[in-house]
Amino acid sequence: MIPLTAPVGITVNTSVTLVALVTLSAALVFGLALMPRPSRATITWSVGFGVAMLATYVWVAANQFDSAPLRALSSGLIVSFEPLLWLGIRYYAEKRPLWPAAVAFVVIGPALLTASSTVDAYPTVFRIVFSGAAVFAGLSAWELFRLRISARDVVLPLALISSAFVVVAVFGIVAGIAGVGSAPGDELRMLRDINGVGILLTSQCAAITIVLLARGEVLLRGGGRGGRVEGDGAALRARLARAQRLQDPSWSLLDIRLDDPA
Repeated sequence: MIPLTAPVGITVNTSVTLVALVTLSAALVFGLALMPRPSRATITWSVGFGVAMLATYVWVAANQFDSAPLRALSSGLIVSFEPLLWLGIRYYAEKRPLWPAAVAFVVIGPALLTASSTVDAYPTVFRIVFSGAAVFAGLSAWELFRLRISARDVVLPLALISSAFVVVAVFGIVAGIAGVGSAPGDELRMLRDINGVGILLTSQCAAITIVLLARGEVLLRGGGRGGRVEGDGAALRARLARAQRLQDPSWSLLDIRLDDPA
């Protein structure tokens, strides 16, 4: 008699869902925004999604090996998505990028969390880094609400999620000061779990918003051939106006006229 072995199942838990959805969002941004529309904004956003995707894999490794430093590094990389998202929005809006602030947070935040992961000061450091990320999330929401685009509903999901990040951070700070939690570390564990769920929601909303912004408003309106020609003309006029405003000498306009043979 041939012995029958039990089928091997695949356990789909929170970590697997986190990796799958964030990786999918990164693939959408890479394939639908960065590749066809390379710019400073899409490059910055793609770097942010790359960091977020790396954070999810580090998260899985931390849970697999029960490593506190890896778990802290993952949390730092996850919140580093917020300053890169804000920086990309600044590039898209053609404003002064202020990139040193974003780069400093991306470098210092994960390093601080990793270095303090095994000491008693880690909860305080985590709240400080989390609050810093909330500041960038609030700035992202502010910039999104101020974007001058016709289809403003495109940015609403990401703007609302970024605003919710700020609200959660405020409640986390208040809970930490008030000592809410039945045991030490309960409130910090809750913030860490919210951090993981937050990157799920933020990555989905950000991917959709970024793709639509990068592809342009013509795609949003679903115009046909005539709409495409009109949209191309509007895009050309906008680029020439931007070049004139920035005094960019690399742009020029060729006016070609053909004689009517009749």
